[in-house]
Order: sequence, then structure tokens, then C-alpha cells
Amino acid sequence: MPNDYDVLRERAKAAMWAQDYTSARQSFGRLTQSSAATREDFESLIHAYVWTGDLAGAQPFAKRLVELDPGNQVALQALRDFDEQQRLMARNRAEELAASGRFTEAVQAYRDYMKAFTAASKSTNCSCAASTVGAENTVRQ
Repeated sequence: MPNDYDVLRERAKAAMWAQDYTSARQSFGRLTQSSAATREDFESLIHAYVWTGDLAGAQPFAKRLVELDPGNQVALQALRDFDEQQRLMARNRAEELAASGRFTEAVQAYRDYMKAFTAASKSTNCSCAASTVGAENTVRQ
């Protein structure tokens, strides 16, 4: 006999299939807060956020899933994608400041970018941030 969690899970799956990601997030969100939560519930909840472009919204659930399942590729990919999104936003901000002639602010934005993302790249075994920013970081004040 199905219990309330089974019914909620089926409702959430139907919402995902119908691309009603708001309803899916609500249902999977309730499931992930329960003792009946499965790895698939967390993965589906993460997908419901990622597939609508809300990488930031997926972060708490991706982090929680990594705690429960350290090698989970869905969670790890959501975390990497969010980090990359943040990296690109910071770099774009610095480039926009430089392009608009606001060089003092651009230099500071590049410094902030380097500080935030070269340390992060070392911890994720990626050296791309340092190599792609070097030329831009020579903007004159």
C-alpha cells in the first residue's frame, strides 16, 4: 500500500515530466526534508532548479547531497556549474568596467576576481582562471 511519501514522489515525477518545475520543486523539496528522502529525490530537485537556470537555488540541495553521497555526479556538476557562473559574472563585471573607461573600479574588480577564483581554481585542480585573466589584469589606472 502506498504511503504519503510515495504519492508525493509520484506527483513530483509527474510535475517534472510535465515540465512544471515549480510544483516539482515544492514536492521534491518536501520529500528531501523527510526521512523518506532518496538520492533520486535530491537529484530530481537539483534538476528542477538547474533546468530552469536557477543554479543558485540548487546549491543547498547539491551541498546536502554531496554530504550524503560524496561522489554524486549530479550534485557535483551543479556545484561546478554554479561556481563557473559566478566566475563568469565576476569577470564580465570587470570587463564591462574596463570597457566603459572606469579603470580604477575595473582594476579592483579584476583583483577581487583573481583573489576569489585563483584560490578556488587551485582547490578544484583547475588553472584556467589564472591563465585567462593575466592579460586583462594589466589595465592601467
